[in-house]
Amino acid sequence: NNHDEERPWFKAKQWGDGAMKTDLAVRCARIPLNMAFQVLLNGPQLFYHYDEIGFDFSKFQNADGEWGSDGHDKYGIEPYVNEEMKMKTKFRPEPWINSENPRMQAYQKVAQIIQLRTRLLPKVFEGDPTAASISGGKSLRTIQWGSNVFAAGNFAASGTQTVSLPSGTWYDYLGGAAKADASYTLQPGEVKVFTGSQINAPQIPSHYDFKVGVENVFFNEAPKASKILRNGQVLIRRNGETYNILAEKVE
Repeated sequence: NNHDEERPWFKAKQWGDGAMKTDLAVRCARIPLNMAFQVLLNGPQLFYHYDEIGFDFSKFQNADGEWGSDGHDKYGIEPYVNEEMKMKTKFRPEPWINSENPRMQAYQKVAQIIQLRTRLLPKVFEGDPTAASISGGKSLRTIQWGSNVFAAGNFAASGTQTVSLPSGTWYDYLGGAAKADASYTLQPGEVKVFTGSQINAPQIPSHYDFKVGVENVFFNEAPKASKILRNGQVLIRRNGETYNILAEKVE
């Protein structure tokens, strides 16, 4: 993704095939698939914030979902899309961050996939994949890093795909580190990640409680704040003080 393109989950909700357009759970089930085939590959992983929970508002909508009353008619939507709305404050998805929302199951899998690359097997992903079948138009796509990691995904909107695992012993990383079978039938939008050794995926919270103070630190006074990265941790610097992403003062 980049800022010149529309958000992918808005596109899926607006123009997706079949149930992808109408069913939130179907869209959410595809989120780990899309993210896996971004974050596991080499190069910069560029995606919109909240892609991991299926943010499905247009970049031209404001925090209330409004499109504006002027500008050009980009999507055939009344009132017309207003280019200036791109710079307006967007809907904030805190109400989605709970265990009852299907977005959180997707979020948990995405976090486990990212941690496989960044924390559990970082050395494996320093090199290029040893095999890949990911060209556009393919329904079944696969990536392999030797005997260490094998990922397979069904990108089709409908219809199953059968994947045969490479020779050797594999474990279903997202499926509880169980020993893998020789082949799997993938449902539309399903992704599987296999590891050559038995690795338990980390436990990811299914909900978050937002603390009092987050509002002021991150939003109301945003022009006074700056983001810094220190030892792999994102911190917010404001008025000479430093906070973590939970708005807790660290120095």
